[in-house]
Amino acid sequence: MALDFESSNYFRPDNEVHQDPYPFYEWLRAHGPVWQHPRGVVFVTGYDEAIAIYHDPQTWSNCNTNAGTLVKKSVQQNGEDN
Repeated sequence: MALDFESSNYFRPDNEVHQDPYPFYEWLRAHGPVWQHPRGVVFVTGYDEAIAIYHDPQTWSNCNTNAGTLVKKSVQQNGEDN
């Protein structure tokens, strides 16, 4: 039985996607190099697009969490990365 990737909660560690992620990756790539999921998460699967994002910190956050920047950080940040 194929998973419904559109409604699957892929952030949960017990999600079946984590057992075999390759069909999920293929499904993501079929949506294009940059795709915003209806839940709001933006997925970047294109190499050139990812490199452009990594080199543009003024536009894109480097916050690596599904909670975004709204969650209080456990460690005080100093400098420009606050």
